[in-house]
Amino acid sequence: MGRRKRGASSSSSSSAAAPSSSTAAAASASNNKRNNHHIPTPISDDHRSPKTGASTLYSLLPTRKSFCNVAEIFLFFFVVTTMISFLLSTEFVQGLFVYLAVVNWPRCDFQHPEVPYSLPVLDNVLPYQAKTFPGLLGAEFVSISGGAGALNGWHIPPKGNKTLEHLRAALYLHGNGCNRAGYHHLEKYRFLSSLGLHVYAFDYRGFGDSEGWPDENGVVEDAQTMLKFVQDQGFSTRETLLWGHSLGGAVAVALASILSTSPSPLPSQSAALGTRKLSPAVVLEATFKSIRDVAWEVYMPTEQILSFASLDQLLKHRFPSLDRVRNTTSPMLILHGKEDRTVPFAHGVALYDAAEQRIVCEDEETSLQVGDSECKDQSSIFTEFLSFDEVGHNTILEQESARESIQDALKRLEGNLARN
Repeated sequence: MGRRKRGASSSSSSSAAAPSSSTAAAASASNNKRNNHHIPTPISDDHRSPKTGASTLYSLLPTRKSFCNVAEIFLFFFVVTTMISFLLSTEFVQGLFVYLAVVNWPRCDFQHPEVPYSLPVLDNVLPYQAKTFPGLLGAEFVSISGGAGALNGWHIPPKGNKTLEHLRAALYLHGNGCNRAGYHHLEKYRFLSSLGLHVYAFDYRGFGDSEGWPDENGVVEDAQTMLKFVQDQGFSTRETLLWGHSLGGAVAVALASILSTSPSPLPSQSAALGTRKLSPAVVLEATFKSIRDVAWEVYMPTEQILSFASLDQLLKHRFPSLDRVRNTTSPMLILHGKEDRTVPFAHGVALYDAAEQRIVCEDEETSLQVGDSECKDQSSIFTEFLSFDEVGHNTILEQESARESIQDALKRLEGNLARN
């Protein structure tokens, strides 16, 4: 009886477990059905088409989408390159690089030149250290009317004994990048003033606190206006020295060429400038042969490629000093440092070689003609070249020996003026 009960109990237990197993199997089948519905079985490529050599080669070719991507990239670079080339060919954009007037360095109180100013100076150690530069004591602010608006500058009166006998005034023409307040310019103002000269330093249009925007004809016209103002102060042509640094030297050559070849450089100034037998004496400091030459040699060393492509014909600002210097009748002193990395030393040598070959005809009573081979009465024009070791683009007066050499050369230059 007890066995029977155990059997019944066992049978009952077995029948109770059976429904549980079938339920689990049904649930598993339902899950597999759902999974098979959402994740279809992939079809092998073998069921689609047999692999052949042609189909394998076709699969290696770029798709239409990749062709579109390459075309878009090429079109993008073509458009960007075309736009950049167009912008670089415009006079305005080229002027940004030639004059660097937007730099307008240094910032100072232009109307009060006697006030010192500070600039950050790097002495091979970071951070930058501020250095204070003394102002120009006794200098006065000057403003004149130019072709593009006000031209502002300074007059620095003589400070030392009268070293030069015939020269009485100097018009200083600065280079690009900085304005008339550059510390290396201030040293030259003081140097010229110590020789007993009245020094006039103006900013061209677009520089410093002068109005307008610079271009080649504009800055040369500004230099003519500045010279007229100096002459209005009672200084004649033979008593005036043009000192041009870098770009300012190119402006000085252009002005001297105009005065040498035309009795009336500007219609509005013909009465003031008049007919001249000799243009002012000129000092060229670290001046280049032309914008093209200095740009190609220093900043674009692929001269042959650019010349072949005739890209130099796109230049809007040229300042061909090497060509213009041959047409001047100015006594000329050329200064250049051998360590100049901005305008290579060879540029100063080339300018001297061209200026030294100038021959002036003195047959006419009222004018001089340069290079006239049929002239019976010819004479050479004073030209001297001073080179300096260990001197860069802006450091020509840092050596005391250089100051003495320049002072002696200026005496020889004005002696030539006295004889003519």
